[in-house]
Amino acid sequence: MQKSFSHQSGFTLLEVIIATTIMAVISMISASAYTGYIETTKVSQGISQIRALSFLIDDYALDNGEYPENLRDIGNENIKDPWGKPYIYLNLKNNNPDNDEPDNEHTGCCTL
Repeated sequence: MQKSFSHQSGFTLLEVIIATTIMAVISMISASAYTGYIETTKVSQGISQIRALSFLIDDYALDNGEYPENLRDIGNENIKDPWGKPYIYLNLKNNNPDNDEPDNEHTGCCTL
């Protein structure tokens, strides 16, 4: 006796393609949202670290009458930003006493 294949259960190729496409779109949207969340978190951490460094620098200046020459003076020479790069502190007053303008080679780079 021959079996009838008219009532097979399963998915057609079109249904599989549509389901795969929907899952791919959802995955891309969630990956993008997650990446944005991670970046926002890193920015918030960086802002918090810079504020903390600023307070430490101001405390040093109050205690010693002048700003520190570098982050080593306040005990934070090895601190890194959330992206893994070290913070750079430039004491523009002490490094350039005759001029109110910062050094051209250091302008625009991560000063506190």
